[in-house]
Amino acid sequence: MKNILSGWAVLMFLCLSTQVQAQSALPYVVAAGGGSAPIVSVGYTVDFTVGESIIASVGTNPQLTQGFQQPSTSATPLPVDMLDFTGAAREGYNLLNWRTAQEKNNSHFEIERSTDGVTFTAIGTVYSKARNGNSSWELAYTYDDRSITEAVNYYRLKQVDLDKHYAYTGVIKLVNDASQSSITVFPNPVTDKVRVSIKGNFDGVTLQVVDVAGREVLKAIKVTAADTDLDLSVLSQGAYYIKCIRNNQSDVIKMVKQ
Repeated sequence: MKNILSGWAVLMFLCLSTQVQAQSALPYVVAAGGGSAPIVSVGYTVDFTVGESIIASVGTNPQLTQGFQQPSTSATPLPVDMLDFTGAAREGYNLLNWRTAQEKNNSHFEIERSTDGVTFTAIGTVYSKARNGNSSWELAYTYDDRSITEAVNYYRLKQVDLDKHYAYTGVIKLVNDASQSSITVFPNPVTDKVRVSIKGNFDGVTLQVVDVAGREVLKAIKVTAADTDLDLSVLSQGAYYIKCIRNNQSDVIKMVKQ
């Protein structure tokens, strides 16, 4: 009996001397009466319910959290399961590729670009290939960024659900030395006439003006001098691209007609 009482005394001492910490949960644990939350690194959600204090093994560092049970093993997939997001520098443009393993309630992807990796701007939209935004098979997407003006660009995708919720992918960096165009235009924006200046040898160079859909809007001309004036008065206001074609390769520069 004496030994039993001694054991209880030690246990009570340990309990009283142990500092009790306030309830703390990892960022992806729902601190409520129960619910679900995503584990981004593996692309699944876990279900939590209120219970007794327990060590939660979700995350890189197990933590003692009060009021949460261990996650269940139901593992419900996230709305869009991204397989990868990659890119490649091409002559005069950057090519972006991404794949999804499955999609649920997916509306579209917004492509965002940055030149410093901090401030991003939306440059295009690609809509879901899944019927009604739902698929259980692999889907592949591409996007050509043909409006680059800097050698170094950063990209990310903003995935938007049909209910307007959204999530971002990681950021990729592309270095495209060919984005340093061999042509310049002045003025830009332009009202009527624009001067196109060719850097280096202009032999065999052809100039072409296309709209944002890639359709030719002015007849292509062969360059005969380093500077060429183009009359754009017949074009309506909007954005256009001047293509400098040389040896079956082209440099592209964006121009705005006022």
